[in-house]
Amino acid sequence: PSLPLETYLMPPASGPEPTRTLSKVEEQDGDEGTLAKRRMFTWPSCLSGGLCHMSIKTPSLPFFISLDPPFDKCEDKCGEGEGDAKSRGLLRGTFPSSHPHPLRERFMLIGMIFLLFVGGYYGIGSVVKSHGRTHALNTSLDDAIPFVPTFIFFYGWCYTAMFYPAFVIRCPYLFRRLCVAFMLVLSVCYTVWCAFPVSAANLRYDSNALDINAFDGWCVSLNYKLDPPVNCFPSLHVATAVLSGGSAWRARPVFGYIATPTVFVITLAVVFVKQHFVADAIVGFGLGVLAYYALVHRARTPAHNAAYSWWGPGLYLVLHCSVYLAVYVVFATGWKPM
Repeated sequence: PSLPLETYLMPPASGPEPTRTLSKVEEQDGDEGTLAKRRMFTWPSCLSGGLCHMSIKTPSLPFFISLDPPFDKCEDKCGEGEGDAKSRGLLRGTFPSSHPHPLRERFMLIGMIFLLFVGGYYGIGSVVKSHGRTHALNTSLDDAIPFVPTFIFFYGWCYTAMFYPAFVIRCPYLFRRLCVAFMLVLSVCYTVWCAFPVSAANLRYDSNALDINAFDGWCVSLNYKLDPPVNCFPSLHVATAVLSGGSAWRARPVFGYIATPTVFVITLAVVFVKQHFVADAIVGFGLGVLAYYALVHRARTPAHNAAYSWWGPGLYLVLHCSVYLAVYVVFATGWKPM
């Protein structure tokens, strides 16, 4: 699709007019007027492909015009030191104008998506529970699957899975595409939850029968308390886990391979802790796959340095373990979820 343009007007710099270095193709043209006509002719097709990075200096006009696509340049953030001048020029054309504060933008996007996630999840859940008209998707397979409280430790991975791409994706453009995919998944889930509310209240294990003196039983009881039995179809936990793992693979395949077992274990955990029906997990998995191929897989990324080094997954693992440690500290204090 065509992209909007940003035009910046700046007063002419004082002093002599700077000389402009011409490429080999421009040197063959020789005449500046021919070069301008050639650029005017080739600009629309270049722009339609999202590869436009053009600056025009016109002596008769007292300003400088720069036309850039509105997404970040990965040359400085993704392709440092990669390739020769020609490859760097391709990166300049593909990913123009890097954000002056990439970390600030990243944390703002993560915070916005997290607020949308929490606000929509609990907001819709309270409305659905107050109306009391829900559906159940029980099948013989759901009844045959046993309740395994140990899977709660894998289920808890879904709460941090959506933060995994922030630690592995270095390319700002790819990360923005991922955020759009997250918002698409949220929009689809919120729409289905309102139009076809599903409740897993009858599927859940009896809370009174849980052994809250054991850490796994205590965690299941805590999850039942914090996570309402509504907003089940499709499973947002599974969809975000699939999308996070896929985006990590798009940045660096080895990081995606690392996340793949976790994604499948999360998918199994949501049914083994009796939080979701099998249909919830299947549709949530499919939704994550569709969002990935629609927005993330097609993103143009540099051949190298689209992801951080191994310290990224390492820091994410520290974050995940810190969350589990904090939960265990609460358990050790003797507090019991009611």
